[in-house]
Amino acid sequence: MSTKLLLGEQRIDNFNIVVMDDLKKKNPEMFNESGSMDDKLFEKHIRPYNYIYLRHDVNSLTFNFKKDENSKGCELQTLIMATKIMLANTKRMSREKSLAMTKLDEALMWLDKEIKNSMDD
Repeated sequence: MSTKLLLGEQRIDNFNIVVMDDLKKKNPEMFNESGSMDDKLFEKHIRPYNYIYLRHDVNSLTFNFKKDENSKGCELQTLIMATKIMLANTKRMSREKSLAMTKLDEALMWLDKEIKNSMDD
């Protein structure tokens, strides 16, 4: 599936999407020849504040997940929501894609229920 299906999306599950291609256009000096951002600059200026990175030039979508309950980052739900967005933005919605969307909604429901149950404990 192409990351182009996320064109125009700015957030997933309350997390900003950092579009590295746009960042490279604004700040080319921060990137190396391969198109990747300089590691030191990335670790200092981007990673501490953002958790979803998109590179259309290499069709890459990256998530930083939480390490534990006290850390910041994406949860599994964020990945499922990204998948739903990409499926919804495909050119043709088939029966199979509709069924997949239903199952993704079901997965989100069960994960939400699990979170609520753990809060009650």
